[in-house]
Amino acid sequence: MIEKKRHWERYSALMDKVTGGDAQSARRRDGGYKAALYILAADDDLYRLATEAVDEEGVAFGDIVSRLKKECYSESQLTALLAARGLFSGRDFGVGPMDMVSCEWSMMDVICNGMYLWKGRDVLPAEDGGIEVKVGEREGFARNLEDRGLF
Repeated sequence: MIEKKRHWERYSALMDKVTGGDAQSARRRDGGYKAALYILAADDDLYRLATEAVDEEGVAFGDIVSRLKKECYSESQLTALLAARGLFSGRDFGVGPMDMVSCEWSMMDVICNGMYLWKGRDVLPAEDGGIEVKVGEREGFARNLEDRGLF
């Protein structure tokens, strides 16, 4: 289930785990990390599994996939996980348009936003506690985030 109210908090917690809390880490600017952690932080079950599989070494997607398959999971969760893994590694993991249209609307929205992040867009916390993807003048926006200590 998508958890909009705590999405930013969860995303930040996962990012802190992979960067060791280093605000200057290159991983904070890496589109693959941003996209994958954004997607994993959105869903209750995916976030729970990710917290056990994310550390300063990276993201152990194999562990998340095997744990998710052992539990009861939805098509949306599996599609989101495979999309996160594909965006993280920059390789195709078999998630196509037909998989995405079988997702719940809220999950498809999360996956699409993850794609924007992968392409180099930046994120800010939205007023409702979720994450809002910001498009536009990238360098100025990134500088603004760094000035405010968000990245």
